Amino acid sequence: MGIYQRIRGGLYGYRAWHFLPGDGKLRYEDAREVKAGETLKVRVTPSLCNRGLHASVNFFKALHYAPDFLLTRVIVKDHVVLGNDKLAGRSRTCVALYPGLYPLFMEWVYEVALSSCKNKPILLEGMGHIRKMMDEPDPRKRAEAHAIFKNFYYSTRAAEETYLMLLMSYALNSKYEFTELAQEAIEVSSWWRKRALLKALRKAGVKDL
Repeated sequence: MGIYQRIRGGLYGYRAWHFLPGDGKLRYEDAREVKAGETLKVRVTPSLCNRGLHASVNFFKALHYAPDFLLTRVIVKDHVVLGNDKLAGRSRTCVALYPGLYPLFMEWVYEVALSSCKNKPILLEGMGHIRKMMDEPDPRKRAEAHAIFKNFYYSTRAAEETYLMLLMSYALNSKYEFTELAQEAIEVSSWWRKRALLKALRKAGVKDL
């Protein structure tokens, strides 16, 4: 964070990103619903990872802490504590709320996983099974495709680098696991792939990226 951002943040609040659970409510025994245009406050002394309303100035840092893919653009104020990858304050205003991004993230993670399988026929075959799972709207048939993939994975005794591929197969049945997979993908993806994700998000209507 540059000095200009620090000065502006101290005066007007820090513009940042924050991901919410799918129900749009706060966690940790505070079940208040987050709505665009509204401000939530807490009466605590902010402490990173412990107390206060958190967010990250950097989008990818915010994704690292995501419990789900309900993205919000926020302004954090009042006794703000700054860390390397996040901040916390007493007041957090939801400037914009972006639901419905789960399919976009799922497609991006698939592309990241697929890129690690190039020139490796057995891994490409596994990703083909995953693609079938992703494209199958029928839950029963999707479960069948998942079972086929599991059999394929364990019968081939595939290499360590299929870890991402295996995670993805399980993540298709759990949004919580899929957020962990997205975080893993951020760590292994190149700069231009991250840029592609930001471009897709902008196309979906997310501003200020």
